[in-house]
Amino acid sequence: MQDEIKPYLNDCIAAVVLFIQGADYKKGTRYWALNALGSIVLCAEKKILPFQEDLLKLIFNIIQSETMEQEVKGQALSCAGHIAASCGKEQFPKEALEVFTKFGMECLCGEKKQYELRETALSYFSEISKILKNDMAPIFDKVLEQIVATCKSEEGIKSTTDKKDKFSLDSDSEEEEIVGIDVNTNFIDEKSSAIHCLGNMAMNCIDLMLPRMDLVLSELREMSTYFHENIRYHVCLSYTQIAFGLLRHYTGQDKLNWKKGLPVMVPLPDKVQEFLRQVVYPHYFKIFNDESNKEVIEKTLECVRDLADELGPGAVAEHVEGIMSTLIDLLDKKAFCQMGGKDAVAAMAEDDDEDEEEDEDEDDEDLDHDEIILGNVTDVIISLSKVFGDSFAEALAKLGPKMVPYLSDEHPKSDRLMVIGCFAEVFNNCPAALPVYFNDYIAILLNNSKTKDSGLNRNCAYSFGVLAEKNGELFKPKAKEAAQAVHMMHQNSDEDAAKDNCIAALCRILASHHTEFEAADNDAMFNQIFTSIPFSGDANENETILKFTMNVNTQSPDKLLPHMEKITLTCLKVLTDDSCDEIEESFKNLVGKFIKNVVMNSGEAQVQQLQAFEGQMSAAEKDQLAKYLNSQ
Repeated sequence: MQDEIKPYLNDCIAAVVLFIQGADYKKGTRYWALNALGSIVLCAEKKILPFQEDLLKLIFNIIQSETMEQEVKGQALSCAGHIAASCGKEQFPKEALEVFTKFGMECLCGEKKQYELRETALSYFSEISKILKNDMAPIFDKVLEQIVATCKSEEGIKSTTDKKDKFSLDSDSEEEEIVGIDVNTNFIDEKSSAIHCLGNMAMNCIDLMLPRMDLVLSELREMSTYFHENIRYHVCLSYTQIAFGLLRHYTGQDKLNWKKGLPVMVPLPDKVQEFLRQVVYPHYFKIFNDESNKEVIEKTLECVRDLADELGPGAVAEHVEGIMSTLIDLLDKKAFCQMGGKDAVAAMAEDDDEDEEEDEDEDDEDLDHDEIILGNVTDVIISLSKVFGDSFAEALAKLGPKMVPYLSDEHPKSDRLMVIGCFAEVFNNCPAALPVYFNDYIAILLNNSKTKDSGLNRNCAYSFGVLAEKNGELFKPKAKEAAQAVHMMHQNSDEDAAKDNCIAALCRILASHHTEFEAADNDAMFNQIFTSIPFSGDANENETILKFTMNVNTQSPDKLLPHMEKITLTCLKVLTDDSCDEIEESFKNLVGKFIKNVVMNSGEAQVQQLQAFEGQMSAAEKDQLAKYLNSQ
């Protein structure tokens, strides 16, 4: 999100600061303005750095004020935590960290029933655990003690009673009957924040957490069946974060360099595998089998996806049968959460006097959750294909037929968009599966490429590019028709990301099938590609363009000379722009060599142009560029 919000960052921060500082504004306005500021910081990530000093002064003044309300101070503390996590330990002032941490401890250990203060303090400690890691030792036990106390506490729940008559031979008598329960929502938020903090501390301060792991797991087990769905979800997330923390502890690495495919080439440490086998997956599968709340299902699917993405095939290979069974049930809409929802609606339908408008709202909400579940199911399928590679073909044979119905016109456009995108990513990761589905899939793409929906056009264009690149012989007879469809989608799309994917698709088609086009058509596509770069809507597709550029340079370098300014800008974007975050370091090193060996040897005019572009960069961007230019 940092690149999307960057153009508006000055205005957004100025607006919320105005509401925070304004003398005429009440507590509620300041509170929500600080809440908005926290969201802005989370979106901006490192782009918040130029604003850090002024924002920290503002937060410091709020916390030090004797007249400011405690709830506002707590929200300010939460913002401080977000800023610390975004800017990093090296950039965040040590003095500010000490002041805010002292105030956080005061909030955490303060009076009972100050739920919001404790919640925001826990949010702060959750965030600073990301930068302090094991340096959190001086306060670790105290924070953990308060987390455990919050988990055990029931002070925010009260029974409501009513008196009823009780027959007695001796006298009239009454006794109280429990008729309901009052739950303080701030109390639930504090509990959620405590478990979230526990997960972050386990992931980031694992050396400190390990001696206390029995206590931590005991509390999580107790909370795993809590009546509120937010608590149940955060338990699931915490288990996942503990797995990541254990990996860091036993490997000394923040990220595992796994290799795709089976058998597993980079096994997980025994203790990590044991934790997944004995704790994490039994909990996941219990949720999938017994949980009726769709939101919890959505979040648990995200956890499965994250495990696959971060830990590779070693994290899912043993459990793929259970994962597959869950995905199939969800695609068939036969999972417990989906069947339970239908039963609930049927039961409610028996009441003829119920509020129809309320029913419609609940139906809409249920459809929203079904859409999110489908999106998360397809995300898990993509992640599995990524870690298993061509070994995923057997699983796709079972999942593919379950996804195909979502491509029919009877389903909403959003379903088709997600499933088309899912198939494209799966074929990109598992090209061995492509021949079985090619004819049906390209027909679906051609059928869905006639709309003005940018999201659908983006996924269809990307799909055409994958087919062109991954299965040349099958695609060859369809190259012209596919190129025409992509041209039409480019014209019909309003969003930059869709347009970028269309141009990238043309690039892939031209790279693999230029012989299928007349010379004039080849030249037209070539010029369209290089006049459309660099991409900003889907910045990672700049890699596609530069790979094509490097190939052209080896065969016909003179063709690139008229476009060298655009090519140079694209190279610089890939090397210095944070939005190109999915491009591997190894490719960025190749781009650095391309600048040195090609751009800087294309004439004095190009060297001067490169220097002019460099002169417009920030210091951090110049450092990034120098890093790749000097790489061996």
